[in-house]
Amino acid sequence: MKTIVFIGGTSGIGRAAVQHFLKTDHKLILLYRSKEKLKETLQTSSKKVIEVPCDLYSFHSMKKACDTIRNHTDQVDILVNNAGMWEFGDRKETQDGIETTFQVNVLAPAFFHKNLQDLLLKSSDPRVITTASLLHTGTINFEDLEYQKKFNGFQAYRQSKLAVILLTRYWSQQETKIQYFSFHPGVVSTELGRSANWLMRCFFRWFGISPEKGAETLVYLAETPSDTLNSGEYYTQKKVAKTVTKASYDTALAKRVDEEVAIYLKRFE
Repeated sequence: MKTIVFIGGTSGIGRAAVQHFLKTDHKLILLYRSKEKLKETLQTSSKKVIEVPCDLYSFHSMKKACDTIRNHTDQVDILVNNAGMWEFGDRKETQDGIETTFQVNVLAPAFFHKNLQDLLLKSSDPRVITTASLLHTGTINFEDLEYQKKFNGFQAYRQSKLAVILLTRYWSQQETKIQYFSFHPGVVSTELGRSANWLMRCFFRWFGISPEKGAETLVYLAETPSDTLNSGEYYTQKKVAKTVTKASYDTALAKRVDEEVAIYLKRFE
């Protein structure tokens, strides 16, 4: 039995993965913002699930969630960072005054990794799985990480996914006792495009694969024997894949992303 901390598990591929894990003997610590979506995900109550309220728009809420996790377990085997967003409209900020895409997609995974790392190190087979995307083109806009000057939702999204791929590679080099993976689930028919125009919503609905299909690589990374996996790598369709940009392999760039993220997190210790 493994203890899995699951962030972003009440909709889309996260819900599909959680519902898979509910059929196993794994213990789930499931973070949620919407009680309604939580009920839809679980369908019935389960003693195997510890429900933890958490709003990724608030570092105070994330800190409380980590405290709650510690009250329920002294070891974490798998940390799943699946929560993500794509802002199709105007630029928005979280309760902490940070651009929403950057906080939810980049800073939140880094925050949970930092605050739960000691619990992961108590596991005999610790893993951190983070949802990335094929849309990790371009590079990191260090001059304006939050796109305050000129916001573009696509650029903010693709930058966030490049950042998590880089962080995955960097963390795997810094802490070899933990295995780190990023993965692309495919174009999935989920709520990711809920704030998009009608054309984009139709694209996700008509051409997206099912959440269950999209969750297959996540489940694979959680359940496959560790000696057959490659830490730091980017996976799709249950196998290692090449990322589409040279920047995603740049170790110096990865180190700088980690340093910039650390500056943000220090503000919310």
